[in-house]
Amino acid sequence: MKKMALFLLMMSMGIMLVKADGLNIEYALMDGKYHLNLTTNEGKNLTYDEALNKGLIEETIELYIDNRSVYFIKGLEVSKEEYQEKYANNEADKLASSYGEYGLRVHNAEEIINAIKNIYDNRLSNEYHLVYSTLERERINFETINTFLKENYMSDIEQNAYRYVEYGIRQPIKYLPIYNSSEVVINGGISKISESEEKIVNQFLDTFDNQMQGKSDYEKIVAIYNYLKKTVQYETDDGYINFQDGLLSPYDTLIKRKGVCIGLATTFQFLAERYQIESYIIDRVADVDEKTNTYSTIHTYNIVKLNDLWYIIDINSNEDNFLISSTSGKYDAKDLKYLNIELANKDYLEEHPNLSLEDNLNYQVLDSKVKELNNIKVNNEVVQKEDAKTMNNNNDLIAYIVLVLILFSIFMVVLWFTKKK
Repeated sequence: MKKMALFLLMMSMGIMLVKADGLNIEYALMDGKYHLNLTTNEGKNLTYDEALNKGLIEETIELYIDNRSVYFIKGLEVSKEEYQEKYANNEADKLASSYGEYGLRVHNAEEIINAIKNIYDNRLSNEYHLVYSTLERERINFETINTFLKENYMSDIEQNAYRYVEYGIRQPIKYLPIYNSSEVVINGGISKISESEEKIVNQFLDTFDNQMQGKSDYEKIVAIYNYLKKTVQYETDDGYINFQDGLLSPYDTLIKRKGVCIGLATTFQFLAERYQIESYIIDRVADVDEKTNTYSTIHTYNIVKLNDLWYIIDINSNEDNFLISSTSGKYDAKDLKYLNIELANKDYLEEHPNLSLEDNLNYQVLDSKVKELNNIKVNNEVVQKEDAKTMNNNNDLIAYIVLVLILFSIFMVVLWFTKKK
């Protein structure tokens, strides 16, 4: 919007005229308050809304009249407090609008809480800016918001062991957001799986459930471990901004068949809980610094309870870490400090050497189901490739025909000249 340069031109009988860029502003004292009338340089009358829409004037302006500041909203004199409130609100509206669909205008603690619930509960996987005015900030009870976050979405800073609901849907939140003078940023990108992806996973489980019937706890653990180990391509974690792009969920491992350690541990937990196996996801914490809001992990795996003893399950591409104990030396005991539990003294298969590692799963049926659930995407890709192939073939045929016609024409011309001679 254009900046107005106001210049006092004349004062006569209580009527004053100031001039702005392309606009004349006449103001007069009526009933003890100033009112503004607007005209173009050509003398055409304008309503205040017309001038606003043309960018000739701001909704809130301050003029210096009779040695004092006079405040206006849409051409009507108001108190300084009303002017400041409206000006601050307009600035907040502009800021929220500058963020596009990711800017949300909020005015109080209740609206901020509702916005946070909408972002997290509906798994909106983007960074959102909740914008308030500088004056609204003075009235917002941020402690109420913090209490809500702690009770509903945050986990203890020391916690590194989780059930699926605490870890699989969104990344655990360890720190409160920072409320600056005009906004608070809420990162919805910590959502790991969308509701539509969950529906697809549930369709796969209808098939997987049938093959888990009648199995003992040990056989269920073997089946889950083997299936993930055999079918999921283990990926290196190269970092990600949006967690739904990080191969972290049961959708990524069971449907896309790709996953990093977090995705495999999360999926094992998801399936173990479904089949009544007591287990946890364990994060190996690398760094915690509350001054800088730093919380980082270097690996994620599972622990599982079998015959009243706890064992480690770690699904990765390099080793078989199946129901191993504290004697392996590969894991740090402090990883289990939060749960205050201890691992078994011996690996489970060391104690039970005659147990089978066969899972008896029908991989052909499961593969067919996964292909079916990817079918739309796969078919689209196939159609696109086939269309492209057909188009290329057609183009090659046309080019061949054109070349033949050109050569034939040259031959006929040469032949005609030869006969003529």
